[in-house]
Amino acid sequence: MSELERGDFKKVPDQAVIDAYVAVCVARLDGGPAIREARAADLAERHKLLIRLQENAVATSGRSGPPAVGRIPLAAGCYQAREVVDELSAALADSPVVVLSGLGGVGKTQLAADLARRREKAGTLVVWVSAASQESIVDRLAEAGEEYAEAARGDRERAAERFLAWLATTPRRWLVVLDDVSDPEHLRGLRPPVSSPTGRTLITTRLRKAAVAGLGGRPVEIDVFTVDEAERYLSAALRGRLDDDVPGVVADLDRLPLALGQAAAYLLDQNITSGDYRRRFADRTRRLAQLVPPARDNPDEYRATVAATWSLSIEAADAEEPTGLARAVLELASVLGTAIPGWCSAPRPRSTG
Repeated sequence: MSELERGDFKKVPDQAVIDAYVAVCVARLDGGPAIREARAADLAERHKLLIRLQENAVATSGRSGPPAVGRIPLAAGCYQAREVVDELSAALADSPVVVLSGLGGVGKTQLAADLARRREKAGTLVVWVSAASQESIVDRLAEAGEEYAEAARGDRERAAERFLAWLATTPRRWLVVLDDVSDPEHLRGLRPPVSSPTGRTLITTRLRKAAVAGLGGRPVEIDVFTVDEAERYLSAALRGRLDDDVPGVVADLDRLPLALGQAAAYLLDQNITSGDYRRRFADRTRRLAQLVPPARDNPDEYRATVAATWSLSIEAADAEEPTGLARAVLELASVLGTAIPGWCSAPRPRSTG
């Protein structure tokens, strides 16, 4: 991939190179106002316009902006804007590294994915890394190194190092998202550079405050939905149906986004009212109480809430044809862990320039 195709300029290209590239753009885009503007512009303006022309050419193949490395998670149904978004955006503007922390199920990944999609749409190179293990981090950075830093195939560690070095020098805007870091040691030797004026790193983690400090960067903590956010979400998810007691369900589920999503799906699938769901949830919570560790021994204060919503959902899924399969599949998944995404992921189409 050429310097012009990447939009990666260390200096203004020679006039002959610019003219040749404009000619290629003409052939690909069949002329038009953008080309006429380019021919009339001076050298500096042509330099700026070339990047826009390249983005237009990419858009004709169904993409906007540079392709992301790694799959940015899709937006959850009825995704809600959060009050913490402004704080997160301000933190990324001021700090090269931001650590988004919070308990499981509060929406860290969804918030990071929403920000990543908006950055990608604006032309930023986004690298999405599932950071649950050091191996998965190396694999994704190596893929990015082969794609953007001309790293040789076959040596994953070397390719990852080459990409990190490329990030330190490229003038391109970039965002690396390290999603679900479970151990700061996994990032040893694999941290994106903090000296780049055009790059940012966003880390999501369930780690607590002491461990978060060990990750470095500016911390931003995310909690459950506010009452208004939770009620808007559940009302939108139910689409005006079965919503006779939305505030009650919100209160029962402690405003936890993950639990509310499970509840909405269950309500719609079973076609029961919010009041009926509350009664089933209360009954299931009492039955599970003896299986859940006491609060003093439980590191996640929402574990009992999620256990009850999951239990109801699994029971409903298990009753569908083929009967009894859902629980068996989930039991298998609990053993396989992060091996499952590897089965389900199709290879990402490589950039064609």
